[in-house]
Amino acid sequence: LIMADGKGIDFAAYTDGSIAGSTTSQILKDYEEGTFTPAFSSTGAVFDDTTQSGYYTKVGRLVTFTIFLYNSGAATGDTSNQVSISGLPYTAAAIVGFGAYSPSVQNVDFLTTAINFGYKIEGSGTTIVLEGFRDDNTSTNVTAAAFDAGDMALRLGGHYYV
Repeated sequence: LIMADGKGIDFAAYTDGSIAGSTTSQILKDYEEGTFTPAFSSTGAVFDDTTQSGYYTKVGRLVTFTIFLYNSGAATGDTSNQVSISGLPYTAAAIVGFGAYSPSVQNVDFLTTAINFGYKIEGSGTTIVLEGFRDDNTSTNVTAAAFDAGDMALRLGGHYYV
C-alpha cells in the first residue's frame, strides 16, 4: 500500500498478478467517517429518545456503523406495530441482509415470544428492522409494546453495502 499523491491509497499492482489476480493498480479514493442521528420508529408509537448517537465509516461501498439509543420512558400510543431504527447515513443496496452482530439490549421485554434478538437492514432504504428469533428458527417482529419499561438502552453495530 502506498499513498497515491495524497489522493487515496494505491493498492499497487504486482507484475506477476499474484495479488488479487490483477496486474492493474487500484486506488481507493472513497473513504469517509462521521456521525448520524438514529431514532426508534414505529407507526403510531412515541419514543422518548433522550440519547441518540451513531457513528460510521464508509470505505468504498461498505458502511460500518455503531448505534447507541437510550429511551427514558415506556413507548406510548399504538405499540402494536414493528419497531425500526431510522436514520442510517447511506441508502443500503437493494439486497436485504440480516445483522451479523449481537446487539446489547437492556429492559426490552420481548423474551416471551423470542429467545434471541437481531435485526435486518432494509434493502434500498435507511432503516434497520428489529426482530426476535425463536428456538424453532422462525422470527417475530419486535413491537413497540416490548419497550414498556423505562430506562431502555440498545447498542448495536454492523455493516451494509451501498
